[in-house]
Amino acid sequence: SRLGAVAEAAADAAQLLVVEQRLGAAAEAAQQAQEGVDQVADRAEELERQQALQRKQTTSLTDRVAHTEAVAATATAATGDLDRRATHLEKRADQLDTRQQAARTQESATSDRIDQADSRAGEALRRVELVWERTQDR
Repeated sequence: SRLGAVAEAAADAAQLLVVEQRLGAAAEAAQQAQEGVDQVADRAEELERQQALQRKQTTSLTDRVAHTEAVAATATAATGDLDRRATHLEKRADQLDTRQQAARTQESATSDRIDQADSRAGEALRRVELVWERTQDR
């Protein structure tokens, strides 16, 4: 009966050894699984950070686009205003050119009259000199 008890204890010990080996293998598999879960969690956190950064960049780009559109609208309005001003200035320049041409024409006419008056004054002076000479001769 002792031999049976020893054999039974040896069988129990063998079963315990198998169970311990299986438990060790299961613990190692659980450890590997936990490491895999940790890696997946780390990757998920990294992806969340990248997604948050992309959202910030998208918001920044959206803001820039809105600003650029506002600047473009302002520039378009300013261009229209500048076009109106340029048209006004062109008309004003045409008016000034017309006035300048009229002034030149008037200046030329005035110059002609001055020349004619000068010529008449010269003739009158010669006549006065002739009369003076005649009176001196007498």
